[in-house]
Amino acid sequence: IGARHALRTQLQPDYLIINEPSGWDAVTLGYKGTYRTTIRATRPSHHAAGPDPTASDDLLDAIARVRQTLQDAQAEERAAAGGRLRAFDALQGKVLQLRHAHDGLEERAEAVFGMRLPPTWPPDRVASLLDGIDWPSTVTREDGEECLPAVKTAADGTLQRAFRTAIRAQGGTPRRVVKTGTSDWNVVHEAWPVPTLAYGPGDAGLDHTPNEHLDLGAFDASIEVLKTVWQRLAEAPVDR
Repeated sequence: IGARHALRTQLQPDYLIINEPSGWDAVTLGYKGTYRTTIRATRPSHHAAGPDPTASDDLLDAIARVRQTLQDAQAEERAAAGGRLRAFDALQGKVLQLRHAHDGLEERAEAVFGMRLPPTWPPDRVASLLDGIDWPSTVTREDGEECLPAVKTAADGTLQRAFRTAIRAQGGTPRRVVKTGTSDWNVVHEAWPVPTLAYGPGDAGLDHTPNEHLDLGAFDASIEVLKTVWQRLAEAPVDR
């Protein structure tokens, strides 16, 4: 909501810094995309001792077909890459939600299946892959709003150099990372095609976990880094 609201209400910036944890001495130069699809199975209610499968059986069958399709596609990508594939370049998928319900007349099973997309897999390519699956007759699929392509920027540029200089000024050794998650960058990058990266103190591996926390020393260092970055960007010609 925040990023989409900003697109509607803010002017396009000259530079864009996404505030996401990268470690105070690192910048994030790319995020994988995301694709969510809802798979539903529906059957008339029947006795559990009967011969027919349940809606949940059909749903699990459909999920297995999705997994196999992704594995086959991944095997082709890995072969094309010489047998090895970084996590950032891999097509990943997992079940995010499972539900089952019945009202005495009909039983329904539903799953939300989420995928993380590398740059070589834009959402329309994933849609074509899923459309090619031979689904059970009781199953339907509906794609959600969370279908965003991957984003990645170059290792060098005015914005990148400003951060490298600022991190060194605080005694750090600048690092570059890419993330297997998704951020607001994925939401705004098509509308705002400006120099962009993500930066922020903290360990991204702790995101959305009970142990998520921030070292205050890293927080202080990141403030000094950003102050130096603002100054350098104010003095430099804008990249176009």
